[in-house]
Amino acid sequence: MVHTKAIARVPDEILVMIFSQLLKPDLRISMLVCKQWANNTVGLLWGCARFKDSRLVWRTLASPEPFFDYRSMVKFVCLNSNVTDDEVLFDAKFRIMALRLFNCRLTETGFAPIVQDISSLLLLDIFAEHGNAGTYIRTIADRCTALQNLRICCCKASLSTLSKSCKSLRELLDEDVLALSENCENIIEIKLDTCEKITSASVAALMSNCNNLCKLRVDFCKLVDHVAFFGLPDKVLKHLNFLSLSHCSLTDAAIPHIIRAAPMIQTFILNHCRITDAALAAISKLKKLYYLYVLCNAGITATGIEVLTGYCTDLRAIHDNGNSVLCSLCPWEAT
Repeated sequence: MVHTKAIARVPDEILVMIFSQLLKPDLRISMLVCKQWANNTVGLLWGCARFKDSRLVWRTLASPEPFFDYRSMVKFVCLNSNVTDDEVLFDAKFRIMALRLFNCRLTETGFAPIVQDISSLLLLDIFAEHGNAGTYIRTIADRCTALQNLRICCCKASLSTLSKSCKSLRELLDEDVLALSENCENIIEIKLDTCEKITSASVAALMSNCNNLCKLRVDFCKLVDHVAFFGLPDKVLKHLNFLSLSHCSLTDAAIPHIIRAAPMIQTFILNHCRITDAALAAISKLKKLYYLYVLCNAGITATGIEVLTGYCTDLRAIHDNGNSVLCSLCPWEAT
């Protein structure tokens, strides 16, 4: 009777789960153990195709008789400025779930084959200092409706086309907020950093229409002030637990309206605003508040912090101007 080693009887599903915890160098070593291990690790290695050595990768994918079907394994594609149109496989037929374009220089001719089948695309990340971003957005908008996560940086292309096609966007980094607020009501997380054209009107529309927001960052947007929060219905953002408004033109007048609209905030970031102790009095109504950041707000005093900590008993940390006197008033450090 032939003795079969116990490791050989481990189901493939368990092996894949174990291998998924390994780093790439360890995966490469595991591939050399036996054919079973190779079959279960190669997909993990090729699932994320970061085309740094692009010519070698494309040459491998173009092999007429590869040992493994590499093309079917590619789920995550990262394209940088080194990839050119003549390297792209026009019959690639990747079924990708995540696509990152970092200063990609592909034209529509080279980009279209990569996104032939993107009905399952969930993440699109574009960092574009060149003028091709609009082409990428239009191409994807025409073919993808499942997109949930969108990050766009250094790109001035309009998102109107994309937002009308993708109803499940969850994360955004761009200037065209109004189009999203009208077409993507299921957004859960939004990040708007250093978007100089963002105004109070567009932020107000976003918060009024996207009631499922859990996380909202509007940082370094100087045109956003207290007007953005006037008129918001009570508890319209009842799911919002993270709000960051650093470096915006906020005053004390905005805070009561924010608290009424989003009473479940747990992390509140108001660095480099123009708030005073009066704002802390309003913030004290947040019974679920865990973390508060109020760096570089000269109007905040030790008295205001003391009043706040007396009401918000769940507070775990207050980050203020670094004044040890203020910090010493926090109940978790006083005991």
